[in-house]
Amino acid sequence: MDLHLRDRTCLVTGASSGIGRATAVLLAAEGGRVVATARTQAAQASLAEEIAAAGGAPPVLLAADFAREGAAGRLARQVLDQVGPVDVLVNNAGGSRPMTAPDDPAAWEGAFRLNFALRFAF
Repeated sequence: MDLHLRDRTCLVTGASSGIGRATAVLLAAEGGRVVATARTQAAQASLAEEIAAAGGAPPVLLAADFAREGAAGRLARQVLDQVGPVDVLVNNAGGSRPMTAPDDPAAWEGAFRLNFALRFAF
């Protein structure tokens, strides 16, 4: 299949496992320049090898923990500085956590940062 991704920059968050990892491998195999993020670079250790085995160019691997305040903005600046504008965003990082107090604004802010903040960073 040709997704017309040659020379397109593809940012995949949550790329160390599962859907994010599979997406990063596929985008790279289709010719995309992949920027892959996970909470730690150690979590991405074998991703570059898997992408190479699938015929893709080496990805740019960056650490970003979106649960931390300001992480999305820092990542956006880092990506723009290192590779330029992003053509494809796969906002795969996210999750849910039990809330002991559903009216806790800090808990809601943390959940929003983790699941949505990168969408507004570019």
